[in-house]
Amino acid sequence: MDEAKGRKRHKASIPPIGGWLIFAAFILGFVACMLIPKFNQENFSVLTGFLALFALGLVDDKFPMNAAQKFSGQFIIAAILVFVGNVHFASFLELYGLPPFLSKLLTMVFIVFIVNAYNLIDGINGLAAMLGILALGFLASFLFLAGNTSLPLLALSVIAALLVFLRYNLIQTRVFLGDNGSMLIGLMAAYLAIHFIKIQTEPNLLLQKNFDAPIGVAMACLLIPVADTLRLFVLRPFYLAKSPFKADRNHLHHLLLRLGLQHAQAAFVIVGLGSLLILAAIAAQDLGSIAIFFILASILLAFMMSLDYLVFTKYRRNSQKRTLFNSFQNISKSLNNPQFFEFIFVISFFLLAIAIPFHRVSTSIPTLILIFSILILFLRNFFLYKNSYWKNFFQKSLLFLKNPYTLLLLAYLIFVGLHTFFIENSSWSKFSIYSLLLVYFLAVYQLKSFSPLEPRLLLSAYIAGCVGFAFFILANSFILFPTQGWEGFFNTALLKSVKANPGTHSLYYNLAILFLGNNYPFLKQKAWKISFWILLLFFAFFVVLCNTKIGYLGLLLTASFTFYTFLANKKQAIFFILLVLLGLSSFAYLNDYFSMVYWQQTFALKKIIWTEAWGLIQEHIVLGLGIDQSVEALQQSFQKIGFSQGLSQRYNAQNQFLESFLELGVIGLAFLLSILVYSFFKAFQNKNKLYFVFLCLIVLYMLSESLFQTQMGMVSFAFFNALFLLNLQKNA
Repeated sequence: MDEAKGRKRHKASIPPIGGWLIFAAFILGFVACMLIPKFNQENFSVLTGFLALFALGLVDDKFPMNAAQKFSGQFIIAAILVFVGNVHFASFLELYGLPPFLSKLLTMVFIVFIVNAYNLIDGINGLAAMLGILALGFLASFLFLAGNTSLPLLALSVIAALLVFLRYNLIQTRVFLGDNGSMLIGLMAAYLAIHFIKIQTEPNLLLQKNFDAPIGVAMACLLIPVADTLRLFVLRPFYLAKSPFKADRNHLHHLLLRLGLQHAQAAFVIVGLGSLLILAAIAAQDLGSIAIFFILASILLAFMMSLDYLVFTKYRRNSQKRTLFNSFQNISKSLNNPQFFEFIFVISFFLLAIAIPFHRVSTSIPTLILIFSILILFLRNFFLYKNSYWKNFFQKSLLFLKNPYTLLLLAYLIFVGLHTFFIENSSWSKFSIYSLLLVYFLAVYQLKSFSPLEPRLLLSAYIAGCVGFAFFILANSFILFPTQGWEGFFNTALLKSVKANPGTHSLYYNLAILFLGNNYPFLKQKAWKISFWILLLFFAFFVVLCNTKIGYLGLLLTASFTFYTFLANKKQAIFFILLVLLGLSSFAYLNDYFSMVYWQQTFALKKIIWTEAWGLIQEHIVLGLGIDQSVEALQQSFQKIGFSQGLSQRYNAQNQFLESFLELGVIGLAFLLSILVYSFFKAFQNKNKLYFVFLCLIVLYMLSESLFQTQMGMVSFAFFNALFLLNLQKNA
């Protein structure tokens, strides 16, 4: 019996015998589908391994074992499966130069890890069983599509047993899964995943290869338990200062329970997330397994960070229970539990922050989710509280509209909209990029209205996104190394896989350096402070890899500010600043950046572009050419003067002030300057050094990049400027 004591939430003693049902279904299915059709050493050893794991789980349920004892038994069982049962993907790993023995050892580690991941996530009713059904169902479908029929039938027998188990666990809690059941689910999932990878990566004329990224798709099926385990293995030793094997209530499902969800609700939320991850992996398989991994990691990280944020907001900052989204009215305080769309709203915020450093359209989906959740919540609140809703709605709306920055943005967008409507050939798609200025300001306003707004939480998500993107482009460069060599790690070649701009990405990493400095005072443990300096050097290294002159100037600004502001010893700070100056000076000298010839060549290109842009401005000084018309107009000018490089590269004005003047005329330029002047004024008024340096960095890049012409550049300003600005305004 699982006694009701200690950390246990159940009040009655319940038998953990669900694993018996699963094991019985597995034995019947394996004998019928595998052993009778093909009785051999491999199948018999697999059966032996599953039987041994079931026995190990039974012993652990009756006489709880320590981590060393349990791991020893699991590694012996994994060795039987790998070395005797031939359950491994060594042939795939050998393609990357790993010797067969080491590849098999890695497969053993993979099996043991998956088994324990499912064992650890079995903390609330139905969760491990539902995740097992999800993983086994998708993997069985993939195997069936490839032409394998025996393994899908075996998986279906286990799924049937899990459905029966849920009847007596989720609906009526009369039995628990037990360690024997959760470990069997994990082993079954690992077993099917390995076979799926083997089928899709090994030459086999009898089976079909239907997936471009089998590793990424297979890992998506197992990702929820894996991510939850990895999260705790980081959280427990580094943040909670205790053993990663010591049980606690910091799993994902525990956080959902703290927010007021019931066991079934929490389980369905997590399983729904797991389904989304698998579908996303299938949809993105043409991008390759590396891209799938980072897409799924971004979604998961956003979910985890938003969950931590919601728990922190509700339990440590607010004494009264209330809904997590009451931006337009106060009457929703009567709702005790957070609602589905509140979750979506907050998760999309963290996903947006993580996605900014990635592909140029990576922020599109989180932005659309933000807009969608705001509209749905508006409609939901209207129908729930229609009698008294409008009074509260108008009060909140007037407060928002009284904000000077809101008025400035609305006036700017109205002008850009009218300009786009009346000027011939203007692009409405570019107008949508300009509208992000207001979208993010409104979204951050909503976030601030129901919880204390601490930018460092979202800035941490952005830092995590920068780390992920760095590893993503490095991995792509390593894959292309045989054809591109070391040049693939530098400048445009480094970002070729995502068709990104080195200038904009050097801005992203300079912003990451700034935000790291903002988080430094909150790092209490020495290990985290060491990690800070490692990340600082890592991001500086990527600014250098982007190899843009504006990036080096930005690095000088951000590194100097970080060292001077966040080092208590100012002598040390000045020393580090001089060290940065020396390093950049040495780099510039080695690359001949100090020579007059270099600067003449550099500014010769800019001079041509800016001269032609100014000539067009003089012809259309009042109203400009129209949104998205500057490139075509410059192309014609380049054609007249025979500027072949400008024609082939399709240069824009490469200066946001000139670009706005060129497309929107003198009024559009005045609006742009007004937005920046107001932002600087608020930074000075509140004596916020971080915000001031952020604005200086943005203006610096505007002088050499047309930031607002692409979604990448606009988001880098609109999102963070809204975050900083609304954090300064106490009554927003």
